[in-house]
Amino acid sequence: MNPATPLEARGHTRVSTSAEIAAYLHRLAATSDEADCQTLGYSVRGAPLRALIVRRPAAPAAPRRLRVMLVGSHHGGSEPAGGEALLDIARALLHGDLRELPARADFVLVPDVNPDGRDEDASRNANRVNLNRDYVLLSQPESRALNAAVQRYRPDVVLDAHESAALKRRTLGREGWLTEFEAQFDVANNPALPPALLHFGEAVLLPDLIARVSAGGLHAQRYIREITSTSQALTHGGTTIRRFRNKAGALGALSFLLETRLDPREGRYPSFRNIEVRTAKQAACIRAFLRAVDARAADILALEDARAPLRPDEALALGADYVAASEGAVHHVPLRRIDSGEVVELPFPDHRRMAPHPPVLAPRAYVLARHVVVVRDLLLRHGLDFEMLERARDTVVEQRIVERVHRDAPPALGIARSARVTLPAGALRIPLDQPFGRVVALLLEPTSASSVFAHPAYRRLLVPGEPLFVHRER
Repeated sequence: MNPATPLEARGHTRVSTSAEIAAYLHRLAATSDEADCQTLGYSVRGAPLRALIVRRPAAPAAPRRLRVMLVGSHHGGSEPAGGEALLDIARALLHGDLRELPARADFVLVPDVNPDGRDEDASRNANRVNLNRDYVLLSQPESRALNAAVQRYRPDVVLDAHESAALKRRTLGREGWLTEFEAQFDVANNPALPPALLHFGEAVLLPDLIARVSAGGLHAQRYIREITSTSQALTHGGTTIRRFRNKAGALGALSFLLETRLDPREGRYPSFRNIEVRTAKQAACIRAFLRAVDARAADILALEDARAPLRPDEALALGADYVAASEGAVHHVPLRRIDSGEVVELPFPDHRRMAPHPPVLAPRAYVLARHVVVVRDLLLRHGLDFEMLERARDTVVEQRIVERVHRDAPPALGIARSARVTLPAGALRIPLDQPFGRVVALLLEPTSASSVFAHPAYRRLLVPGEPLFVHRER
């Protein structure tokens, strides 16, 4: 009834393989009629991406329950503890100390989203792609499968579990320092997300979560982006939907990142690379997360209206910059000397305030008569709705001229001018009043920080001096 995880069965002498994780999920599902093991897709090398669905039958008239998705091992064998901890959490939901939670929520657990990377002891997948930077292009089968799972299960809340190396060998380590933290959390922070979700995640749930983990004896803080130099400014995490945390937020979830300390490999530990301790820290953080979400389930469900489709002319900030919290603001961060082990509080410029870019007004739809196949394939990967016109149609659009195309910055566009155009049969129309319409705008607006036009394959479609081929329909 309470099967040992692969890590426990091996005495913590090595991390679990992807095959062992997949087999354990099947075995766990067989112990309960409240669990089902499903295959979300396959890795580059054909390994299954397995999810354990935990759902307790409810009365027909029962109110909707919270839906929670937990994800681990985006970075494969380089950050395995999150996936290991999720096996313990899955068992606890069915047979252990979290047994009461499925009465109030449904759960989707994906412990091993990067099976090939796990088995190769690598952070990237078999195509050498960082999956946690692939949620704009969705170029990889693993990221496509997870993106589709978010759309299929429509979780209210998502947690993406990672580890972060204390020793940054090529950067901060060369200056003689280790980072010094135990656990940190961040929330989806793309500025185009619904304001109610942004506020609740940042101002309500995130502080509660940090307080719960800290009260349990593990010091927690809000995520500070990787420190690579003692002279850098501090910021929080990246804001684009290239990252899973933000993509899940754009798909309508309250979405969070967890990072716990990843110890240097050279250390002497009571278990293989300290995996027993690392997994226990992850499990403690995930338990605190589930308790925090459970305590605020009614408030989270009340945010349903915030997930409504975009309205025409709704203001969207498509990017943001981190700026100084105030003039001359400084924040002290503890770092550990590599040579002596001494912990020292060092001052860093505090640039953790997010300044959104000027907003654009959401159109009714985007339309285009050129590059239809390329954009259609992108939309299909993202699971977005569109129509291909069966006959010519007249419509009013905003036309913009591409003035300059930059390699490392958004293109310069001329002033939008209203024009009546005839779209030929076969043209593409992408409405924004669809469940994931926010993603459409983030992808197709060339000045969006998450735009596909930041990537060479799409940037080459923009020709200076010609009209932008993606028109806003008003």
